[in-house]
Amino acid sequence: MACGVPVVTTEVGTGTSFHNIDGVTGVIVQPRNEKALADAISEICENADKYDPQVIRKRAEEFSAERFDQRIKELLQKCLTL
Repeated sequence: MACGVPVVTTEVGTGTSFHNIDGVTGVIVQPRNEKALADAISEICENADKYDPQVIRKRAEEFSAERFDQRIKELLQKCLTL
């Protein structure tokens, strides 16, 4: 995603579908479903122009280490001012 490339993730309850927005930054498939995985890969390859690299990169940046650090510091600052 950091390179603007759509991704395929599985929905396993760990937040992957929060990070990867189905149809926007990639495709989400059910786990242990090799047909769905193959179809998702084909869909991305055949419809690459559907995915905006800038949107994908921007989404990835929201989860960068720098952004995480910034959010933690903001949260700690709020806690200290309560």
